[in-house]
Amino acid sequence: MIIRQVTEDDLSQVAHIEEVSFQNPYPADIFTFLFEKYRETFLVIEQGGTVLGYITGIDSWREGHIVSLAIHPAWRNKGIAAQLVEEICMILKEKGKKRVKLEVRISNEAALNLYKKVGFEEQKIVQNYYENGEDAVLMKRRLQ
Repeated sequence: MIIRQVTEDDLSQVAHIEEVSFQNPYPADIFTFLFEKYRETFLVIEQGGTVLGYITGIDSWREGHIVSLAIHPAWRNKGIAAQLVEEICMILKEKGKKRVKLEVRISNEAALNLYKKVGFEEQKIVQNYYENGEDAVLMKRRLQ
C-alpha cells in the first residue's frame, strides 16, 4: 500500500468511496475543488492502482482542518485510516501548523474512537452541524 497525493485520475474512485461511506456524501465537484486548491493535503492510499481510501484537508492560516476521511468498506478495520491521519498531520506540521481540527458526527462511534486513538481530543459539541440536524463533535490535536 502506498500513501500519496491525489491525482486527477483518482477523483472518480474518491467520489465512489465517499458515496458508499456516507449517508449524505459530498458531491464530486467538492473533491475537484479540493484537488485544485489543496492538493498537498489531499491524500489517497492505494494498492495496485486501486484507491482504498482518502483523506482531505485544508491548510488554513493557523491550523489544519481535516474535511473528509473515508476508507472503502472492504478495507476498513485494517489501520488504513490511522495511517492517513498520521500522514496528513505530518504534512500539516511540516507546513508550520500547531494543531489540526475536524468535525465528526456525534453518532459515528467508529470515527470518534479512531480520532481519540490517534491523539485528538473532544473540544465541544456543535449543534445542528449536519444537513439532517445531527450534532457534530469538534475535535483537535496538537502537532508537536
